[in-house]
Amino acid sequence: TDRPIIFAITHVGKFDIEVVSEAIKDHYYLLSGDYEHIQGIVDAPFLAINGVIYFNERVKEDRASVSQRMIDHLEAGGNLMYFPEGTWNMSPNLPMLPCYWGIVEVAQRGNAIIVPVAADQYGKKFKINIGYNFDMMNYGNTKEEKTRAITALRDTLASLKWEIWETEKLERSILSG
Repeated sequence: TDRPIIFAITHVGKFDIEVVSEAIKDHYYLLSGDYEHIQGIVDAPFLAINGVIYFNERVKEDRASVSQRMIDHLEAGGNLMYFPEGTWNMSPNLPMLPCYWGIVEVAQRGNAIIVPVAADQYGKKFKINIGYNFDMMNYGNTKEEKTRAITALRDTLASLKWEIWETEKLERSILSG
């Protein structure tokens, strides 16, 4: 695409960034609400060199200002890596957690294409499934349209994750009640 890209990634663990970076091979700034856990690890200086937009997800004003920083970055031609679930999905049987629709607004206002990317980990092995470009300009700005857009993106990411699961022999865990 000739438009900036938001890579919308499913979030399974601490190595998602490295593994997905290797798969997509495009430059991006990482959106991270986890400054405390990234600092002090070997990846921190490399992420800083690559580009990171940090924010505190618990502070309303910070969430608002980070949206404008992302939009500015996209308008300047940059790409973003974004985890729409907002946390690691450790569920053995739920491919996607609920997603926040801030990604919809940022993509619309920054004229970006979303590329959905599902990642899953099996021991030390990862599998990545990259979907088709997702254009948020095909949706309106009403609450209903944004809900429809994030639902479609979540369904796409869940389908990509399900396609990965179909390639692995998985054992179903039985819950006792």
